[in-house]
Amino acid sequence: WWFNGTRLKKVFSYKEGIYYVDETNLKIDRSIKESMKQNISKPKFCYAHFVMPHPPYFRDSSGSLIRNEKGQIINSSDKKYFLTYLKYTNTYISSLVNDIVKQDSEAVIVVMSDHGFRDYEKHREPQSFAFDNICAVKFPNNNILAYKDSLSTVNFFRYVFNCQYGQQIPYLKDSTIWLNY
Repeated sequence: WWFNGTRLKKVFSYKEGIYYVDETNLKIDRSIKESMKQNISKPKFCYAHFVMPHPPYFRDSSGSLIRNEKGQIINSSDKKYFLTYLKYTNTYISSLVNDIVKQDSEAVIVVMSDHGFRDYEKHREPQSFAFDNICAVKFPNNNILAYKDSLSTVNFFRYVFNCQYGQQIPYLKDSTIWLNY
């Protein structure tokens, strides 16, 4: 089973799953770029969930599909492939953010991961790594409220709405739950 952020889709082999993940990322990319072309007079909220950098690691740092000596796509969760796919992901996300800023310099942009690093080969990562989410924010003004590093992602959008949109949404108690699959 593969999850693309909105629905589950059954795939019949790992190889088919690779193409499904790649196609999902490409569809999301097209949707964002189409949204950026629209002239809308009021603010809009756009959300995208890329499956990057996430196994299978099938693209190199330039975005080319990684192939073995027989020309077959490599189905790997090997760390060396993770690192090259991470470079591609970083370049892609940076480019997307730059495109959004060029289109709308007043946009609030949030780049956030939905989980931290997972060691997919050994499944023995320290639990703390799973909660080390990436979070980068671009605010168009200096209306920045004090942000505590201890705030979890549970409260992050409350912070954004309070800070950028004049809301007064109370913060929830921060907590973390470890789920073992």
